[in-house]
Amino acid sequence: MHRCAKHKHSSKRTSQHDAKRRALLKQLGLTGMMAAGSVAMPWPLKMALANPYNDYKGVICVFLNGGNDGNDTLIPIDGAYQDYARAHDPIALLKDDLIPLNLTQSDHKLALNPALAKLKPISDRGDIAWIANAGPLVKPVSADDVRSGLAQVPNFLGSHPDQQRLVAGGVPGTFAARSGWGGRALEQMPPELLIDLLSNLALNENNWLMRGEFWAPTLAQDRDHLVNINLRNVLAGADTKELKAYQAAVRVKPSHDDLGVAYRHAVGNVLDEMLELRRVLDAVPEGVARKEFEATEDRGLMEQLRTAARVFWAGREAGVKRQMIFLDWGGFDTHSNQRGSELSNQDGLLKALANGLDDLDRELKRSGLHDQVVTMVMSEFGRPLRPNSGGGTDHGWGNHFWVMGGPVNGNRLLGQMPSLVAGGPDDMGDDAMGRWVPTTATDQIAASVMEWFGLPRSAFPKVFAHLQNFPNQTLDMF
Repeated sequence: MHRCAKHKHSSKRTSQHDAKRRALLKQLGLTGMMAAGSVAMPWPLKMALANPYNDYKGVICVFLNGGNDGNDTLIPIDGAYQDYARAHDPIALLKDDLIPLNLTQSDHKLALNPALAKLKPISDRGDIAWIANAGPLVKPVSADDVRSGLAQVPNFLGSHPDQQRLVAGGVPGTFAARSGWGGRALEQMPPELLIDLLSNLALNENNWLMRGEFWAPTLAQDRDHLVNINLRNVLAGADTKELKAYQAAVRVKPSHDDLGVAYRHAVGNVLDEMLELRRVLDAVPEGVARKEFEATEDRGLMEQLRTAARVFWAGREAGVKRQMIFLDWGGFDTHSNQRGSELSNQDGLLKALANGLDDLDRELKRSGLHDQVVTMVMSEFGRPLRPNSGGGTDHGWGNHFWVMGGPVNGNRLLGQMPSLVAGGPDDMGDDAMGRWVPTTATDQIAASVMEWFGLPRSAFPKVFAHLQNFPNQTLDMF
């Protein structure tokens, strides 16, 4: 009896979804093409006809640009707090201001920076897995080996662009030199799960993580968030003579210069993709990631998350099975004035981040995507425990990250918190600044999410250059 009732409910739900999908296809202008049997449509017919709710999964990667200070993100409030406060003085957060977490698996009693208070309910209900002391690694190493100079470590530690590329999976001297693990993972996925326009996306030009060996990401830009400066005015009026003239210029202008032809062809392809995506986003009902989902002073974070939610909703409705989107956001290079409520301070940035992730969580629930989407929060490196003379922190290595979403087996700490003693057993340098040697590789975090996403383990060697050096290639987060 129970099974029959469930089947009846499922049939009704499927019927409602089919009706919504037909309405979306009509808005996109696909229904006429379907009737005519045309194959010249913006999305493949096989995708549009597929059951849009069968095996859908989405991943959002939020990269905290500049190196977020993990020591001021996840803080122990047991005996180790005194170590933190002593070494982090005078910018240490006050113990009474911290937001305690109720983690079921952790060596320490941990708390959040008060700016991240909105993440506590999400963590408490089991939808956030916290990952301690992670960073790019070639293979497991100890702080002793690093200090002695015997360890094999990533190149150019402390360099923003180099560490950003390493966290993204770009490794000089390997197949991964010009690509990222997100793009390569998508290239190794079963092709029937993917679609060129809506599976590999980036929300700004810093899209290194989503570049495959052969597949470049679509620039996912909503009508109100166009970050490509060169095309902003053109795209503001999609049906104008200006646009047609621009298209003609990049498409048909004769030239004997091979480089010029290739450039115009590439620009034309980008323009076509952006206009097609604009058409998709314009067809999404206003009730999905509505305007109230935005904030005013957050450097565009809420608008980018709004775009991600709308793109995911449209993709799922049309039958796309896998979507991954990347955004690079922040200004976390806090060499001075780390404390404070402005967006030039870490606390102000973390508050904007928590507001955005909380609203994203609510929006994914409202649109039925909560149990199908995972959000990763990463950064290029952490910062030393000892502050500098300007009330800020300089560049470090190990950092704390988190993965959020309905599929996550959370409310736990994965990995091992470092000993918060400058010059202690986890400090990489003889200067005793408190730069942690990571005990978890960022590749292990990425591989865990990509395996949930559908990447077979047999494809790991083609996606993660150093993962074979780690006995446990994935973390228990799903």
